[in-house]
Amino acid sequence: MTPDEDRLHIQNIIRSAVEIDGYTKGMEYEDYTTNESVRTAVAMNLSMIGNEAALLSDEFKNQYDELDMRVFEGLKRANYNEEMEIDHHYVWNIATQDIPLIKEKLSDVQTRIQPEEGIQGTTTQTTRNNLK
Repeated sequence: MTPDEDRLHIQNIIRSAVEIDGYTKGMEYEDYTTNESVRTAVAMNLSMIGNEAALLSDEFKNQYDELDMRVFEGLKRANYNEEMEIDHHYVWNIATQDIPLIKEKLSDVQTRIQPEEGIQGTTTQTTRNNLK
């Protein structure tokens, strides 16, 4: 796995976190429990976060050990099933409390892993060599 691939996976995780935030922002728990389309979309994006986290390289996971990737990867099993879900608190808490923190941490990591750019906006030779 290359650093570019890790960057892409991080970008996709952040994108899913932003989508979850967009679905739930300003929403109350009671509204969430009655809106099946939002619950489905949140579960789908949580699953996408887990799948992307599972694709990150071991080197990345070791380098950024402040991120507990086991937790991220566990989200790939998130799914929504109206008949099976009686209590929505678990997913609601992840969506409204954990996802904003995840988004913040990953945005910080993303800024640290951006390729260095030369004066004219091109990637430097050193960085190009590191990306191979």
